[in-house]
Amino acid sequence: MPVDARAALKQHFGFETFRPGQEAVVAHLMAGHSAAAVFPTGGGKSLCYQLPALLLPGLTLVVSPLVALMKDQIDALTRRGIVAARLDSTLDAAACRAVMEQVRRGTLRLLYVAPERFNNERFREAITPLRISLFANEKRRSSSDSGRYWNSRPGTVARPPRSPPTPASTWKTRAATAAGADQAAPSSRNAACRKCHQTSGIR
Repeated sequence: MPVDARAALKQHFGFETFRPGQEAVVAHLMAGHSAAAVFPTGGGKSLCYQLPALLLPGLTLVVSPLVALMKDQIDALTRRGIVAARLDSTLDAAACRAVMEQVRRGTLRLLYVAPERFNNERFREAITPLRISLFANEKRRSSSDSGRYWNSRPGTVARPPRSPPTPASTWKTRAATAAGADQAAPSSRNAACRKCHQTSGIR
C-alpha cells in the first residue's frame, strides 16, 4: 500500500490502520482494477472507495439505493472537510442545478446518486465529458438475498446493464452486509464478520 494512502487514511479519517479487508480492496482499486467487496455492517466498506476518491484525479461516482444512507455519508464526509454531494428525488430543481454546477467546475470529490438518477439519459449525457476516476455501486443487503435483490431491481444491480459513459479507466466496487450478522448473538455475529472479511472478493 502506498504511503500516501496510509497518510490520507490518518489525515482525513483519523485512523492509524486499516480494518481487515480494507487495505487489499483499496490497493486493488488504486492499481486500476475492479473489486467486489463484501463486508459486515459497520465493517468499513464505504472507506474502500472514499479513500481512493481522495487520491485519484477526477470524480468518484457512487450509486446508492438509500437516500438516508447517502445523506448520512455526505454529512460525515463534510465534517471531515471532504467535498461531496448527492442527487436524489428529495432535492428540488434549484438544488440539483447547484450540485451539477459543482460537478462541472470539478469541485466535488464524490457524487452520490440514486439508481433512478443514474439510469436517467439526461444525467448520463451530462456526465459524459467528465473525468470519472472511480465508479462505486453501494449495496446494503444481506449476502443471503443479495443475488435476488440485485437481479430483481435493475436500477441497483451489482454491475449496471450499461457502463457509465466515461473513460475506460472507470473502476467499480460493490458491497453487501454479512448474512444475518445484525440479528445474530454477539458470538455468532463476530464469527459471521470474520467469515465475511475472509471471503471479501477482489476481481
